[in-house]
Amino acid sequence: MQLWHDLHKFTALQADEAMEMFLGRMGEILHSCCGYWVAAASGKELASSMKTDLYDGYEAVDFIAMPGGLSHQEVDDRQAMYSQLSIKHGVCPIAVASVASRGETRAILRHDLMNDEEWEREWVYQKFYQVNDIGDRLVALYPVDSQSESCVVFDRKVDQDYYEARDRELLKLAMAGVGQLHRELMLLRGGVDNTSRLLTPRERDVLKLILTGDTEKEIAEHLGMGRSTLHHHVIAIYRKYNVRNRAGLQALWGRY
Repeated sequence: MQLWHDLHKFTALQADEAMEMFLGRMGEILHSCCGYWVAAASGKELASSMKTDLYDGYEAVDFIAMPGGLSHQEVDDRQAMYSQLSIKHGVCPIAVASVASRGETRAILRHDLMNDEEWEREWVYQKFYQVNDIGDRLVALYPVDSQSESCVVFDRKVDQDYYEARDRELLKLAMAGVGQLHRELMLLRGGVDNTSRLLTPRERDVLKLILTGDTEKEIAEHLGMGRSTLHHHVIAIYRKYNVRNRAGLQALWGRY
C-alpha cells in the first residue's frame, strides 16, 4: 500500500502530521465526508475538560481531525454530545462491539451488528446520527498496550451509500500496517503503560523540543515563556514518564 510507504517519511515527532495524512488518504479511499483519530486511554489522570467517556472505562483524551472535514472543536463537541447521550440512554451497539473484541486490531461495520430496521430504532441513530447528518459510520481500533487504544472513525452522510465489508477489511488492514504510528501517537501524549499521567498540550510542545536536543533556554525562547515556567514543564514531563532526566526520556523514546 502506497500509504504505508509515504508514512515512513515522517519522524516519530511528526506522528500527528502522519495521522493527518492517514486520515486524509483513507477518507478519500472510503469516500467519507469526515473522519478523525481518537486517543483512547484508561486509568490515566488528566485535568482536562476534553476527556469524554467512550466505552468500558476508556476515555477520549485527544483528537486529530481529517483535513477538509470537521474542525477539532466540532469533533470535540460531537464526542461530548455522544457521551451525554450514552449516559442517559446506554452504550450504543458499536461501542459494545468495540469492547467485545478488545485487545486485537478490529474494524466495526454497523451492518454486521444489526439490520437497517433494527438500527433505525436505536437511540444513537435517532438522537445522534440523524442530528449530525451521519448516514453510516466505520470504526477501527488498534490496541497500543493495556491502557490505551488508537481509534479512527469515518462517517458518510445520509445521502451516501452504506459502508461495505470490503471497506471494513481495507481499513482494518491499513490500521494493522501502521502499528508504529499508533504507538508514537500515544507516547507523545503520555498514554502508554510506563507513564503515570497524560501530558497537557503545552507539555507536548515542550516534549517535542526536548527530544530535538534544544536547551531549556532555547525552548523557552521558542515557546515565548519564562525560564522558570519552562523548567516547571520539563520537571512535570520527567515525572509523568517516570524518568529522572533528558537522557532517560530519550532512552524511553528510543524503544519505540
